[in-house]
Amino acid sequence: MRMLKLSLSSMQKLVSQMKQDPQNADLKLQLRDLQAKITALSERQVRLNTNNQALLQPSETFDISLLLSSLNECYGSILF
Repeated sequence: MRMLKLSLSSMQKLVSQMKQDPQNADLKLQLRDLQAKITALSERQVRLNTNNQALLQPSETFDISLLLSSLNECYGSILF
């Protein structure tokens, strides 16, 4: 869970940088790589949550696809 939070924080920073320089190819590449990492971490978390469902509180999980979808709606022209 910690890696996912750190990755999401990094993504927020990258999106802020891209607002300043939306044509920066290096930032776009970093963001795409980070999105892939976040998706993989999220899928891993879902598998772990399924295996350990009784141990987790509902507040400890969230739907990463909803977050990525929201970011895409806000910054679609920048992210993709």
